[in-house]
Amino acid sequence: MPTTRRKTPEQLIAEMRRWPETWAGLPEHVPLGEGLVKCFAPFVRSLAASDLAPPTVRRHFDNLWTLGGYVVKQAGYYPENLERTAEALLDEELAPDEGPWIADSTEAEQRSLDATCRKFYKFRHA
Repeated sequence: MPTTRRKTPEQLIAEMRRWPETWAGLPEHVPLGEGLVKCFAPFVRSLAASDLAPPTVRRHFDNLWTLGGYVVKQAGYYPENLERTAEALLDEELAPDEGPWIADSTEAEQRSLDATCRKFYKFRHA
């Protein structure tokens, strides 16, 4: 079984810099994605520096990608949201006990996303 090595915060942040392009349905979505990455970066740094197991850090990291994609997708449905800050949009999507509902996720994937969103919410509101 392959082991998951701990990535440095810099490695994770470098990986995150590619996310806005993967989320963008249109070029005008990229700035929102870049704003989301800026919001996620301090949290990712704290996860990478924590004593969490590397697979747990990776799971939270992957869930942030899902969360960001959801926020950008919603902004695509409601273009007026492209004028709002990433922080404001995250504040609407995050709650103390759960994240947004992802329609095509399994129950286990949704629970995992909710756990990440709870942790991210606490981090943002500490």
